[in-house]
Amino acid sequence: MTTLKVKDNTYKIKFGYRALAKSGVLKEVVKMQSAIEKKDEKDAVVELIADVFDILAKLVLAGLQKFNKNFSCDYDNESSVSESIEKVYDLLDEYTEDEESLSVMELFSELTNELLNNGFLSKKSKELEENLKKQDATIVPMDHQKPEN
Repeated sequence: MTTLKVKDNTYKIKFGYRALAKSGVLKEVVKMQSAIEKKDEKDAVVELIADVFDILAKLVLAGLQKFNKNFSCDYDNESSVSESIEKVYDLLDEYTEDEESLSVMELFSELTNELLNNGFLSKKSKELEENLKKQDATIVPMDHQKPEN
């Protein structure tokens, strides 16, 4: 879990299963991370930053769902999501006004790290990785069954 400090308030950010599943933001984050790794031209970087702005509010909203009831939304109701996103925009406006706040790209990076490396998602990816290693370890080469010429 991480926190977002805005003026005198501290907001707990924790990515829960429901918010991630319903928001669809996980796929967007993974695509964005891939794009960040590939982009290095000046025009592409500006486009990339614009894309991060679009995704950041969704990512923050998903992280706020578990512990911040005033940001809760019904992901099955577009107007509820839209209303909550507006609140997040206001929150991010206040956050970025603070001179000690992270830049938008740094905040995106921190939240992405939180999403992918902490909590249930990290545990599930580690379990999947371990299972894949176990499967690789039990594969027996069948070269001895090839007919010799």
